[in-house]
Amino acid sequence: PPEVRSPRSLKPAGRPRLECRVDVLCRLPDGSFEHRSSTLAEPPDRDDAAGAFVVPTEAKVFNLSPSTEYRAELSVRFADLGSRSWQSSGLWVSFATPSVEDSTRAPQRQRSVASTT
Repeated sequence: PPEVRSPRSLKPAGRPRLECRVDVLCRLPDGSFEHRSSTLAEPPDRDDAAGAFVVPTEAKVFNLSPSTEYRAELSVRFADLGSRSWQSSGLWVSFATPSVEDSTRAPQRQRSVASTT
């Protein structure tokens, strides 16, 4: 995000923080989607070496049903500016959870629901 200026002094006040939310929707038998869960995607507790803001690249969602199709959608907002309403980023990904049999065969590395990289 661009640098923000203080409304009183017009001096640079730094970059606004972004908040990212991942909404997980379950595909129903008729093909429509039903909201299942939402989670905030937390950024690392640091900026990169050049001082730029680091956006989150992973989100963890728990208690999803096995053998089910889902859709994850990303929404964003400025943390301390404006109306604080969530705006759709237009980014989404579809995925399916493994069956119970598949998940008990071999332990798999934990995977993120959505990744922006």
